[in-house]
Amino acid sequence: MKHNLRIGFALAMAGLLSACAQTPATKQMYQPSVLTGSVAADRTIVLGPDTDSVAVTYGQTVRFVTPSGQSFVVKFDGTRATADLTPLAPAGALNRPVMAYISITDSVPGQ
Repeated sequence: MKHNLRIGFALAMAGLLSACAQTPATKQMYQPSVLTGSVAADRTIVLGPDTDSVAVTYGQTVRFVTPSGQSFVVKFDGTRATADLTPLAPAGALNRPVMAYISITDSVPGQ
């Protein structure tokens, strides 16, 4: 009985370690895509100095304009429901987290 428990525990730990080892590699594919160059955007969102979140729709290409006037374009084609825009923006463009909440369907009034 103890032998079976040890084997079960060992298999569970091996599975856990395997899942942890895959996290960094698979995490990238869940992120939205940052686009460069002159890319046509579906919409533009101007981020104010107090903006802490925005609502977007899966598949949209959005141009963000920061309070300092810098802009960046993101295509929301990942599989996450939220994304922090700070690491997607140009260096120093955002000095705090701004979360994008990604819906599957267009549920943003007026969009």
